[in-house]
Formats: sequence, structure tokens, C-alpha cells
Amino acid sequence: MKKITIPVICLSLFLITCIEDFGDHGKFWAADFSGSVQAFYRIDAKLLAQNDICYVWADKKSGVTEAIAQQVANSYKMSIYEKMLDAFGYEIVITEELTLNNIQFANWLAKGDDCDGKITIMLLDIKDSYEEGKNDSYVAGYFWSGNLLDTPHSNKCDMIYVDTKPGMPGGMESNETLSHELQHLMNFAGTALRGNSTDTWIDEGLSVTAEWVYREKHTGRINWYNENGKSKQIKGLIDKGNNFFVWGNREKENQYAVLDDYSTAYLFFQWLGLQSDREIYWKINASDDYDYNAVIKAFNDTVIGTKYEDWETMLKDWLAANYFKNSSGRYGYKDDTVLNNVKIHYAPGGSKTINLFPGEGVYSKVTELTSIPRQSGNIYYAGLTGSSPVSSNSLSSGALLTYNANTYNEEEYKEGEKKGKTTAESGVITGEAPPPSVIVTVGSRSAGAGLGPFPISAGDMLRQNGKKDGFTFDGIDLKIPDAYRKIKKNE
Repeated sequence: MKKITIPVICLSLFLITCIEDFGDHGKFWAADFSGSVQAFYRIDAKLLAQNDICYVWADKKSGVTEAIAQQVANSYKMSIYEKMLDAFGYEIVITEELTLNNIQFANWLAKGDDCDGKITIMLLDIKDSYEEGKNDSYVAGYFWSGNLLDTPHSNKCDMIYVDTKPGMPGGMESNETLSHELQHLMNFAGTALRGNSTDTWIDEGLSVTAEWVYREKHTGRINWYNENGKSKQIKGLIDKGNNFFVWGNREKENQYAVLDDYSTAYLFFQWLGLQSDREIYWKINASDDYDYNAVIKAFNDTVIGTKYEDWETMLKDWLAANYFKNSSGRYGYKDDTVLNNVKIHYAPGGSKTINLFPGEGVYSKVTELTSIPRQSGNIYYAGLTGSSPVSSNSLSSGALLTYNANTYNEEEYKEGEKKGKTTAESGVITGEAPPPSVIVTVGSRSAGAGLGPFPISAGDMLRQNGKKDGFTFDGIDLKIPDAYRKIKKNE
């Protein structure tokens, strides 16, 4: 990874503009995710720790001690900040005299020329609908871009909120959350510069990758993928094709379906990283594009060999990689033995058709001569046999891959009215019963199919509670002069 060098940083040494009173006490706005309405409330907080790149505050009701806050500050400085810059960072030229990395850029957006380069970390018991045994999903942390803007409920600072219950600040899982949310903050720099927000699946995919970047080994996100359908109490929908591309679209069908999105996004971005020697991540963040085109262009910029011209081919290759798991090439996860042992999820038996949303794909078992159907609409097919996909007319063993390559993946709203909607399309499968398989469990994060708690985003919690568009800030208008919108990439 190329390390970021910063020629100039913001000049003020100690300026806190995000609270009502200077000093070590202040009132902040926080968000309530316990219902379906995006609500805000005030908290009384105390500054418990700081260093040259962060402040750590805690809600006075949280019970957080100075020792815990100092542990968070130390972790951020010594274990998170540089790793995140190496993986997702790039430089932004503000003026001839001022160049910032994309973490510092968020600080500059909030404070302007009074920026100090120090992020604000708030520790609190985040209000959500977590209830042990009833709703095991909880908001482990969040970043809200509204805090960078002059808008109601803004704290006017670059800020990340970290949960204290059931979260434990300073521990490994909490630090994974801090890294996850820091990537969201870094990704917002691109939103500000291009004027379009990154597709949810890309932003979340990079953030689950950030958990891996901090931890330097695989997280428990893989466990949910492997254990899908194992538990009678909590069952995923990966065997039915549910994945990241249309984020959070199956929550009415399954309360925990969004965990499928996180786990499949984790695998997809690991596949991207292994193909590109991890250089792809910051390229995606710095892209002028905000959808699948950002991923395709970043891949083509960083990977030697055949280039991708469309999403359909990239999607097919990744789905084939999960089946073949070759130790070299694109149909596997290189030399990563953990990823090359993930479970193959076959489509349920007994039916010859299945409905798939954009980006979704399923494998159906082949044990006798089977014709490979022709493309119909956005539904494509490939035969999986040997060590690579085949497009011949038939196959007698292996699996039939059925997938939806539609690139329209977001419901669009304008003035409260729905403009467009993602729809499922019917595809052909063999109908054969899936074979038994071995489950591999890794990592520390609670993301298996057994007991929770399960960390999800603030937007996912609100959607789970009935708010269609999640955690939003409408009408982004940062008023950045065009002359400042010049990304200087670290290459």
C-alpha cells in the first residue's frame, strides 16, 4: 500500500466548534434509531481523552471511564488511523498551499480554515431497537454526514458515534466498528467532490473491508455466510440468492436478511482485493463514479490481464469464484485458505424456477445431462464444471449458475414519491436437492447464524423499523468551489 504524505495540515491547534461551550463539557446532538422516524436528541458529554488526531467524548450517562476513553484514543492513533489511510486514503488539493487526506478533508468541511485535523469520537449507548432474544440487531456505531454541514441537529464537526451497550469501547469488535465508520467518513469525501453519494453496497463493502484492515485477519462476517440456514431460529436467504447489490431489500421477508448483504459484500470486496493486491480500495474511494462503474474502472486500473467491460462479466466471475475456489486466477481467492473453504449455497430443491433481484445469483446442482438456458431479460446462465465456467449447450455434472445482471439497484425517491423500483426476475434452476456441506467458522465478531448481537448500520436499523430510505440527509450542498474539486491521487 502507498502511504499518504501530507504537505500541509490545518493550522489551529485546539479548537472545538462542535459543542455549545468550550472546555471538557458540552451538549451534542445524537440520533435515535429505536423507531421508524429519524429523530434527534441532546446528550451531555465530557471530554475524557485526546491526542493530536482525535478527541474522545462520552455521554455522562454511559459510565465510560477516562481509562476506557484513553484506550479508544490510543487505538485510533496507533492501530486504526494509518491502516485506514494506507487502504482507503488519497490526497485532495484544496489550494496551492493546502493539501489534505480524505480524513482531514472531512474536518475541513466541518470547520473550514479553523480545522484542527482532529476527529471527534463520541461514546454512548446508541438508542436503537435492540432487545436480546427478540431483535438481536443493534447499531454498533454510525457516521452522519449532516454533522459536517450547517443544518439542524448538526454538531458541526467530523464525528463518529460508537456504542457502549452491548458494545464495549476499546475492545477489538468496537475498534472494528470505529474502523468501519471511519471508512464511511472517508468515503463521504468522494460524495462531496462529485456531488453524488456512493451506492450503498460499495460504501458498506468498503466498510466491512475496513474491519479486516484493522484486524489484519478475517472477521466473523464469513460465519454468517457459511452458516446461512443452519439455525432454526435465525435463517438467512443466501441460498435463495440474496446478496449485497440491492441493499436491505429483503428485510420484510426475513428480519435478519441484511446480514446476508454484509457477508456477501465482505466476500466480494475480499475477492477484489486479492485480485488487485489491495490497491483497488482507495481507487474506488477516489473514483469520479459512484456505482458499479467505480468498481469496474478501479479493477481495470489495478489488475493486470483481461479487463472487464461490463458488470455482468464481473458478477459472473465472482459467483464462479465462490464455487470453484481455485488457488490462482479469478475463479477463486488466490492463496487465502479461509476464503477458499467457504460453503457453497445451492438453491433449494423442488422448484425449476427462482426469483432473483439485480446482482443475485444461485447455484443449482447438476447430476444428469442438463441444458444451459439462454439469456432472458437480465437473467444469465453459465455451467460450472471443472475449474472454470462453460457456455456450451449442456453439462452433465457440477452446477448451473443462474444470475441477474441488471445494474438498476436502488429505489429512487423525489419529493416523497417513488420514481423507480428494483424488481425480481424469474430464472431457471435444476430443482435438484442441495448436497450437505462442511461449515467453516472463523473470526471474533458476532455474525454467525446462532445467537446475536448482530451489528448493523443506522440506516439498516431504521429500514428494519419501517423507514424506507434509511438514515438520510437530503439536499447536500457543500458549496465547494470548482477550483477546489481537484483530487490528487497517490500514484
